[in-house]
Amino acid sequence: MIMSSYAKKNIVLSSIIFIYLSLSIIFVLPIIIYILFFPGKEVVFLTPLAATFNFNFNIPSLVFLTVSISLVMVVDIIFIQDSENLKKNRIINEVFPDETKLYSKFIVSFLSGFFEEIFFRGYLFYLPSLFLGELFYNKAVYIVVIVLISVIFGMLHINQGKKAAALSGAVSIIFFISIKLSSSIWLPIIYHFLFNFIQLSVVLPYNRKKSRVSI
Repeated sequence: MIMSSYAKKNIVLSSIIFIYLSLSIIFVLPIIIYILFFPGKEVVFLTPLAATFNFNFNIPSLVFLTVSISLVMVVDIIFIQDSENLKKNRIINEVFPDETKLYSKFIVSFLSGFFEEIFFRGYLFYLPSLFLGELFYNKAVYIVVIVLISVIFGMLHINQGKKAAALSGAVSIIFFISIKLSSSIWLPIIYHFLFNFIQLSVVLPYNRKKSRVSI
């Protein structure tokens, strides 16, 4: 039996969902265990990370993220996610064909946002504290770590083009600032999810339609 093209793409999408789900569980489990069984116990690296798992949705962080991500979305739509960039971005085209269900886009958007925030703005950010100790909290070191992680985060999006990589790096810095303002990682997770979901469910279909009309 010959498998259809859509069925093959669906298998790829299911695999991506499974990978993101597995990684999310693996990385969030130590945090849950720490919060439930070792609250208040000082553990290098894990204590400050677990502290960001609060629901401190303060107004400054909400306003900052809403304005910043809205501007990023506008820049993304106007200068980056155009029909020409769509033609170059084969991975997006292959994984998310027109037939992709909305709930699949929702799941991928949430899991990717959740995992990437925990990993990049969580684990990877606090990892240097294992080696640097109190020096990690020096303002200059703090900023250098944020910039380095944001560069890495941006470079991982290079397959979408140089502009998209630069914008992803800028978004990373925005999320770091939000965490600094609210001491919570949940707002970046929510806005990361919304950003991804709008791209997949609104921007991508629109650009595809525009691309077909221009042919």
